[in-house]
Amino acid sequence: AKAQAEEAARIKAAEDEVKRQAAVKLEAEAIALVAEAEEALRQEAAAVKRQMEERQQQEEEARLVHAAAAEQEIEAELQAQAQAEKTAQTLADERVQMESAVLAREQEQVRAREAANAKARAEMEEALRREQDALAQEKNEEDCLREEAQARALAAAKLANLPLFAQTKRKPLRYNPSWNKSIARAVLGVLLLGVALAHLLPFNFYIPKLERQLSDSLGQRVTVETLRFSAYPAPHLELEGVVIGDKVGARLEKARIFPAITAWFSDVKLMRRVELDSITLSADSLDAFPLWSRQQARAVPFQFERLLVKNGKFKHPLLDGFTFDAEMDVRRGKFVQAKVMSSDQRITMNFVPQADALRIDLQAKQLVWPLEPRLTLDSLKLTALSQAGALTISDIEAQLFEGYATGTAQVSWSKGWTYNAELKLLQIAMAPSLARFTREAKVTGTLEAKMRLAGQADALDTLFETSQVQATYRVKNGDYSGIDLVRAIQAPRRGGHIGGKTNFDDLTGFFQYSKGQAQFRQIKLQGGVVSASGNLSISQDKALSGNLLAELHTPSAKLRSSFVFAGTLETPVLNPFAPRAVSVTEKSESANEAPAATNVTQPAN
Repeated sequence: AKAQAEEAARIKAAEDEVKRQAAVKLEAEAIALVAEAEEALRQEAAAVKRQMEERQQQEEEARLVHAAAAEQEIEAELQAQAQAEKTAQTLADERVQMESAVLAREQEQVRAREAANAKARAEMEEALRREQDALAQEKNEEDCLREEAQARALAAAKLANLPLFAQTKRKPLRYNPSWNKSIARAVLGVLLLGVALAHLLPFNFYIPKLERQLSDSLGQRVTVETLRFSAYPAPHLELEGVVIGDKVGARLEKARIFPAITAWFSDVKLMRRVELDSITLSADSLDAFPLWSRQQARAVPFQFERLLVKNGKFKHPLLDGFTFDAEMDVRRGKFVQAKVMSSDQRITMNFVPQADALRIDLQAKQLVWPLEPRLTLDSLKLTALSQAGALTISDIEAQLFEGYATGTAQVSWSKGWTYNAELKLLQIAMAPSLARFTREAKVTGTLEAKMRLAGQADALDTLFETSQVQATYRVKNGDYSGIDLVRAIQAPRRGGHIGGKTNFDDLTGFFQYSKGQAQFRQIKLQGGVVSASGNLSISQDKALSGNLLAELHTPSAKLRSSFVFAGTLETPVLNPFAPRAVSVTEKSESANEAPAATNVTQPAN
């Protein structure tokens, strides 16, 4: 029994040893598995950390590149603005010099005329004095002869012892200086009668010849309804119902032509001043100025020196209500310049011929753009060249919506209306500018953009309705009302998110518009704890479509979600699409320790 008990105890001890060794082995395997799991988690955490650092580094590099590009753009803009100011100052100096030269020439002409008038007056006074001396001498001689005749008659009467009257002879008829006043009154009366008759009687018999002379002088067919003569304030012709040929398409109610004194008796008649009242011009009038200038350089019947326009207007529905005054100067048969000013003095245009073209300098303030959308420009400056049915605008400077716009453009109307433009926008307030195009989308902030616009239409009033736009844009420090992106990431809803507001520091992308459809590509949004990227399309019926990948950054986690756009521009909807959220929580006792817990949740594909 004792031996059996010892054998049983030995067997039990052996079994216990086997169990203990098995338990030790299992514990060692468990420790190895735990160590392997911890190592895998440490490596995964390190990989995630490296990815985050690499992404942050890439974002930082992209931000630095973008900042450098923005600084270069700003520097280029400052240089362009300085160059534009320098060019404007140069043009202003040239204009001042030209005006000073013109004023000096006019003053010299005035002094020459005054000197000539003084010389003529002195000569006339000298001739009158000599004539008076001659008359006085002749009178003295007549008195002497009369006295001698009376003495001889008296002597003869005494000798004949006859009465004095029987011996006197009849005195011959001689000129009496007292008749001067009577003759002058008669001549003045005849002149006044002629002037009165000229004022009362129409000169319609001279109209055919005048029409031929004006047509030859302007290179366009001219018709006149009524012609009169007037002497006040200076001798001139008054024309009524004047129509200038089909190409110019100009009509005016009344015109006054003041010729030079010598023009009444010369073949080439110089018209010192021409006043045009209530003239109406067509859109083709600009093309006629170079033709008229070339025509005036020839030996034409009429050469105009100065033209004044009052109450002028253009025959076009877009310019209905726009009236202007104008002044045009001509030197030696060549058109020198013209100045046009609106009746309210808010628009000023200068026209200067250049070869076969016409240069236009425009300055305006508080200008309402005549086409839709009717933008209000605080100020506008541009330089353009009009030639053969085309207008090339080389320099545009405008202030609008608290910002600036610069660029170039070209408009053509020879075969339908077409236009191309390149604009650069700076510091544009988004809220008021966007309200001019749509009141359904509400975005605030400051806009910077580079735009290319083009359009083609049969009529000017529909030209901008066919516009195609391409632009790169950047909006700073604003918000978008309609979607709360932070709430959409934190609490996804199956029915989508509607309403709220998303604030952002920077919003960039590429914009395209054509045939009523708008597309926003490569959208990138940065707004503190939230960032997003994606694409958005707006159809003609203002329906939204597109996708958006958004991230929310917190001190302890990063959440990422994908969305698709739905709804309309007025009520946008952000629906979750294959929601993908990543939550990373880091609790480290030291910089070298791995995260204590990592939770990665990814949906199935």
